Formats: sequence, structure tokens, C-alpha cells
Amino acid sequence: MKIPDPWEGYPTEWSKYQGNHTKYLLPPELPRPTETYRWGARYRAAKVYKGSKFDGYSSRDTAKGYSALVALMLAFSAFEYFYKEVLNLNVPDFLAQLHSDHPTEMNDFQDEFEFIVKSPETDQLFKEIYPHLDKRHQKSIDDMLSGKDANLIRVFAAIRHAFIHGHLTPNMGDVEPETVIDLCRFGYRFMMTITDLQFSGRLNWVMPPPEF
Repeated sequence: MKIPDPWEGYPTEWSKYQGNHTKYLLPPELPRPTETYRWGARYRAAKVYKGSKFDGYSSRDTAKGYSALVALMLAFSAFEYFYKEVLNLNVPDFLAQLHSDHPTEMNDFQDEFEFIVKSPETDQLFKEIYPHLDKRHQKSIDDMLSGKDANLIRVFAAIRHAFIHGHLTPNMGDVEPETVIDLCRFGYRFMMTITDLQFSGRLNWVMPPPEF
């Protein structure tokens, strides 16, 4: 019989954090264990989510589209909680931190994102959700489409907003489910990968020797 892994679904270095927390050897960047544990639970929920089951849908792509949107929502919840509550950073400061700590990964994600949003299908998706966004989220879309600032965090915040407020669906207007699925899967991969890297990097901190 397979022995269950108690850390399945948690960030890569979660067991290391558990050991540090028990011994009170916490890196300065992770000062609040309660918030870190809450983030770990959100991360795990997003990681182990395997999709939703729907009865009566004639199109598998519609069901897959809703599952991709839910996965994105769960990943964004963990992502947002990490930079806001665990690290106590705002979006510009967190983005600057990401580019400083993970330049190669961030450049790769940024290039892939800019390639995706240039497609006519993705452009149509943003046109469909635009009227249903508040001014703050509309500005994020305007900045992205004009080439002024393709801010991944703010753009995916706009997508989440459109979904949880009931406007974005896998078949919204002229939007194809495949477009929603591809964009959501990219966003999910970006947020889960980057927060895992950020967390692991902070656990490489070495406790200074005690002073006698």
C-alpha cells in the first residue's frame, strides 16, 4: 500500500519550512508563520485541484473552460495572499522583487504572455470582458493592449474579476473555450511556479550564529 505523502500539493520546500518553524529558525522575510500557513493551504488547494465535473454539458470544452477558470481563481488566491499577507508587498514592489530574484523565469513568462495576448482570439476575449470591468481593471487592459505595460498580475486580476462577477464564461460572446483554457492555464502555471520559487528562495536563508 502506498504511504500518503503528508506534503503532497504543498510548495516544494514546505517540509523544510515546517522544520524551521518548529525550531523557530524563520528567515526574516517570512516573519508571520500564521499567514504563511494560510498561504500554504491556499497553494495546496490550487495544486491538487483536478477540475470540476458537470452533468448535462454537451461540450467538453465548456466544462474544461470552467475548470480552467476555477483553477486560475484558486491560483490567484494563493498568489495574492503570498505577496500581500506573507511578504506585505504591493504589486509594483512584488513585480520588482520577482524580476530581481528570477530574471530568466520572469523574462520567459513575460515573452510567452506577450505572444499570447497578441493573438486575435485573446484580443477578442479582452474586448468581451472590458465593458464589465471597473476603471482600475480597464486601465490594466488598456495599458496591455497599447503596449504600455503588460502587467501579468493586474491583467489576471481583471480576468478573475470578470469571472467571479459572472461575466466571463468559456463561451462568452465570440470567445472560444480554447482561448479561455489556454490563457487560464498559462496564468495558473505562472502564479504557481513563481510563488513556489519565491518561497524556496527565502528558505535558503542561513540563521546567523548565536552571540555569546
